[in-house]
Amino acid sequence: MFGMLLLLAAAAYLLWTLLLSLAAGIDWRAFAAPDASESERHHPFKHRD
Repeated sequence: MFGMLLLLAAAAYLLWTLLLSLAAGIDWRAFAAPDASESERHHPFKHRD
């Protein structure tokens, strides 16, 4: 019984944070698959000869 309540609370928390992040305008695809220009901007000396 307590495990079910804990699981339900965890699912509600994850759903709530997801809704808040969507309302804040966070694009999760930018974190999942950054493009080449984004990675080069974070690591400017990565492709240096």
